[in-house]
Amino acid sequence: MDHDGRQEDRFTVSQYGPRRLWDEIEKAHGWWEKADRPGPDRFGLRIVGDEQQVFLDGPTTVISRVS
Repeated sequence: MDHDGRQEDRFTVSQYGPRRLWDEIEKAHGWWEKADRPGPDRFGLRIVGDEQQVFLDGPTTVISRVS
C-alpha cells in the first residue's frame, strides 16, 4: 500500500482473523472508482420501517440495505 501516493514502493499486507479486510478495502475502492469517486455530499441514509438504506445521488439508487 502506498500511504502518501508519491512513492512507487510496494508494501506487503498481511491479513489475519475471520474476515479478509484488505480484500474488502480493495473491493470498496474499486466500487468508489467506478462510481466516479463520490464525496460524502452524494450519499444519503434513509430508514424505512425496520430497514436502513444507504443511497447515492438520491433514494432511488440504494447501494446498501440492512434490516
